[in-house]
Amino acid sequence: MHTFIFQTLGVDLGRKKIKIPDTDHSVEMLMFDSSGRDLYRDCLPRYWGTPHLLLVVYDVTSQNSLDSVEKWVILARECLPEEEREQRLGVLFGNKCDLSDRRVVSPKAGQLVAEKLGLEYFEGSV
Repeated sequence: MHTFIFQTLGVDLGRKKIKIPDTDHSVEMLMFDSSGRDLYRDCLPRYWGTPHLLLVVYDVTSQNSLDSVEKWVILARECLPEEEREQRLGVLFGNKCDLSDRRVVSPKAGQLVAEKLGLEYFEGSV
């Protein structure tokens, strides 16, 4: 069986309306899925605008993926007003946990990076 992996090139926009339970209200979530390739680094902040939440996903089968997390978090925080850069909510997500035989980044290593950057930490497979 072949597994196909589709990498984001540039920026993909996702939009989802989410109903708030037990209310008549809903929120609209806009997600900008940005490529992790350095080729797009300079143009991405124009697409991001001022993010309200930061979700950074890295690949647990690639140490390089985790090593690049900090530079992307710094770049995203530069889009924020200076007084908000350390206050904004964020999550670091270790992806591809189902590939346990290829895993090279331990949960502890991911957790340490998240703590250093002031992010919550989760793992899973999407």
